[in-house]
Amino acid sequence: MFSIHRHHRLVEHLTRSHEPVAQAGPFALHWLNPPEGENEAELMMVHDLRLSEIDNNVGKHIRHSLIPMLASTRQALGKDLPVWGVWDQEPHALFNQLMATTLYSVHADPSTCSRWFYRNTLKGLRESPSEIDPTDFIQPFSEIYRRVRELRLGKSLLDAGTCHGFMPLLLSTDDPDSRIVGLDIDDFLIQAARHYAEGEGISGVEFLTADLFDPRTEFLPRFDTVTAIHLLEHLDRDTAARAAEVLWQRTAQRLIINVPIEETPDPYFGHRHCLDVGQLTDLGERLGGHSTTFEDHGAWLVVDR
Repeated sequence: MFSIHRHHRLVEHLTRSHEPVAQAGPFALHWLNPPEGENEAELMMVHDLRLSEIDNNVGKHIRHSLIPMLASTRQALGKDLPVWGVWDQEPHALFNQLMATTLYSVHADPSTCSRWFYRNTLKGLRESPSEIDPTDFIQPFSEIYRRVRELRLGKSLLDAGTCHGFMPLLLSTDDPDSRIVGLDIDDFLIQAARHYAEGEGISGVEFLTADLFDPRTEFLPRFDTVTAIHLLEHLDRDTAARAAEVLWQRTAQRLIINVPIEETPDPYFGHRHCLDVGQLTDLGERLGGHSTTFEDHGAWLVVDR
């Protein structure tokens, strides 16, 4: 992956005599080695994103622009070009690879890329858009996190499946006296969130790498509020039910679950099954306590002790 702004001389040289093979959103496909002579034909991916534009919506551009462009171009040109090696991975791994290579191509220093990614995304999450694009990777979550702020109880909160840790970072900034813990199985994401919090001097937030089903997580205390935002759809149905039970055991006052409403699970996002309000209602009844469900930028289950 090349950045027009960072690699401008190289991209200009390589593209001077050839129009893009395909373009979509901020991405374009160019010939690295055109299909002529004895050279092996190769394609390169190029984007025009700047540091100021690096945020979680890079994922939106990848899912709705880059991946469809690659798929249609592959079908038009054939399957034997080196760039198509990306398709050897399962969809979620492909999405993650394209996300990482795009983010870290913008600047020579990975820490700079990560810092701008967090700053830009958190700025977007603090805004309240008048109209929300459901395909956006920031706008809906600004509303989801606003609802979590309204629903949370007490001073301690565990965010399970925290991914990049955006919500714990926001909540800890709102209330530095709270104890906020973000937990995820992906250590790379946890390290990135931890590094950002330390670099920005954000206190009151902690990030832990752990599998919910690892017995070692039993050391965690109960939290006043436990959240699982866009987590359960990444698990199969039985595992999702078990995960909810584990989270309920860690809940002192309120468990909050939010899932996207989909007709089919999106494999590029790593989704394994779809849930709706009815299924969340059944899940809440199995957990016990007093549960409520509703729809608002996804389906919600709130269970109180």
